[in-house]
Amino acid sequence: MDPADRRSRDLSRRERLCLVLWALLLGLAIAFQLGSRALFEPDEGRNAEVMREMSVSGDYFVPRLNDLLFLDKPFLYYAAGGLAMKALGATELAARLPAVLCTLALAFGVGALARRWWGDRAGALAGLAAAATPLPLVYTQIVIFDAMLTLWICAAVGAFYLAVERDAENGDGSAFRYWSVVAWAAMGLGVLTKGPVALLVPLAAVLPWALWRRRAGRLVERGAPLVLAVLIGPWLWVVSRADPDFLHYALVTETWSRLTSNELKRDAPSWYYLPVALLGALPWSVVPLAGARRVAAAFRARESRIRFLASWFVVPFVLFSILHSKRIHYILPLVPALVLLSIWLWVETPNGARLPGVRFAAMLWAVLGGTVLALGLGAAPKLLSRVEGADGATVAGVAAALGTIWLLAGVAAFLASRSPLAALITLALPPLALLLATAPLVEAVGERRSARSLAQSIDGTFGEGIEIVAVETFPASLPFYLERPLVLVTADGLWLRSNYILRRYSQMVGEAGPMRSPAWLEGAVGDCGTPRAFLVRQKNEALRRELVAAGRPQRDGGRDVDLFGPCASGEALSSGAPPSPPSPPPPAPPAGEAGRVSG
Repeated sequence: MDPADRRSRDLSRRERLCLVLWALLLGLAIAFQLGSRALFEPDEGRNAEVMREMSVSGDYFVPRLNDLLFLDKPFLYYAAGGLAMKALGATELAARLPAVLCTLALAFGVGALARRWWGDRAGALAGLAAAATPLPLVYTQIVIFDAMLTLWICAAVGAFYLAVERDAENGDGSAFRYWSVVAWAAMGLGVLTKGPVALLVPLAAVLPWALWRRRAGRLVERGAPLVLAVLIGPWLWVVSRADPDFLHYALVTETWSRLTSNELKRDAPSWYYLPVALLGALPWSVVPLAGARRVAAAFRARESRIRFLASWFVVPFVLFSILHSKRIHYILPLVPALVLLSIWLWVETPNGARLPGVRFAAMLWAVLGGTVLALGLGAAPKLLSRVEGADGATVAGVAAALGTIWLLAGVAAFLASRSPLAALITLALPPLALLLATAPLVEAVGERRSARSLAQSIDGTFGEGIEIVAVETFPASLPFYLERPLVLVTADGLWLRSNYILRRYSQMVGEAGPMRSPAWLEGAVGDCGTPRAFLVRQKNEALRRELVAAGRPQRDGGRDVDLFGPCASGEALSSGAPPSPPSPPPPAPPAGEAGRVSG
C-alpha cells in the first residue's frame, strides 16, 4: 500500500472528542436501570442470594443458597458480588456490578492489544467495539458468571500470545516467562469463577497457533502452571473440608457430563452457534466475511496475528459445536477475536476506500429493524400473549422505537462506509438501542418474573419476623428481597435448581435446617403458635384447602402461587401477645389426596 494512502495510526482531536462522547453514551446505556430493574428468576435471583449470604456471613469461599451448601459453581463471582453488597448494600446494582466491571475491563484489554498491534486509532475503535457488541452488552445486565469468565479467558489468550511473540522477537525468554505466568494466573481465576472450562478454551484457542509457531512448549515454561495450583489449591482444600466428595462432583457432573452428554438437558444441533455468532457479534461477525479474501491472503502469507485470531475463534467454535452442552453465552470469549479481525481490516483499508462489511452489516440492521417494526405494530396482540407482564401498548411502543432506530442506523451506516469512526458509531448504535428502547418491556417482564413485589407484600403485611414456608416451590429471588432464608418443603430439592443439592438431598433435608421433608407439614399446618406463612402452588388444591381449614387467610402471591398467612392465634405474636397453644393436627387426608405436596 502506498504510504500516502495508508490511514493514520493516530487520532485527531475531533476524533478523540467523538469517541469520548460515544463512550459516555455507552456508559449511560449500560448503567440505565442497572439498579432499578428487578432480578429475573431463576438465575439472577439465585446468584444474588448467594452473594447476599456471603456478605452477611463473611464467608466468601464457600457458597450457600438459602443457607444450604451450594457448590454448583466456585466462589469468585459470588465473592465479588458479596463484597459489592458489603459496600453498597444488598441491592440489584451491587449484584450486577461485577458483570459490568468485567465487561469494561475486557473492552480495555481488547483496546490495549489492538493499540499495541496497529496504533491509537485501532485501539480506541477496538475497545469501544468490544463493549458495544450485542452479546457482551446484554450480559452486562445479567447476574451470571460469564462476563467474569470471559474476562479471564481472554486475558489468558492475550497473555499467551504475548508470551510466544515476545520470546520470538527478543530471544532471551525473560518476557515470555512473565506473560506465561500471567496467562496461567488468569486461567486459575477463571477456574475459580466457573470451573475447568477456563482451562479448556484458552488452551484450545492458542495451542494450534503455538504449534505452528513451533513454540508450544513455551505455554508451560518453567513452572508457570504452578500458579494455577497456588490459586485454586487453597480453595479446593477449604471446600473439600465442607464436602469431601466435591472434586468428583465438580469434575464429573459439572464438567465432564455437561460437555459430553445431555444429562443436564442442554443439547442443541451442531449448527446452533452459527446464528448466535452472526447476530450476537453483529456487526463484527460479518466484517471478516466481507473481507474474507484479505483475511485468506494474510493467512497464506503466514501473518502471525491473523493466524492467531483465526485460531482463537475457529478452534473453540468448532469444539463448542461438537460438544453436547450448548448455551448462548458459551461463545462470549470468542467475540473479541472477531472484533480485532474486523478492526484490522478497517485500519488497513486505504484512505477513501469503502470499509469491508459495513454495507452488509448496515443492511442487516435495517432489515432487522424493519422486521421488528412490522411485527410490533402489526402483531402486538400476539406478541403480548408471549411476553408476560406487558400490555399491548408497551410491546408496540418498544417495537416502534427499536425498529425505527435499527432501521435509521442501518441507513446511516450504509452512507458512512468509508469512515471507520462514523461506521463504528452507526453500527454500534443498534446494540445500545437494544438496552434503552426495551427498558419498559424488560422492567414489566422483570416484575412478573421476580419475587420483589411478593417480598414487599410479605414484609408490609406480616412484618420481618415471620417464617416463610415454601411448599414445592422456590421463588429464587424471594430470600434476597426478604433478606432471610425460606423454609423449603420438598420431596427431592428439585425446586432449588441445583444439581449439587439435588444429589445430596437426603443428606441436607432435616428438621433443624431450612429444607424439610413433606412429612414435616403434618404438624406445621396446624401449629398456630409459630408466626408462619405458607407459599403454595395454585395447583396444589389439597394443601390449599387444608390451610384454609386451619384458619390461615389466603392472599394472592402472584404468578402461580398463593400466600397463606398465620392463623388468628399466630397473628397475635406480631403485636407482642403470648403464643397460643398449637392447634390440633388436621385430620388425615383422604387416600386420593396423599400426594398433596407435589401438586
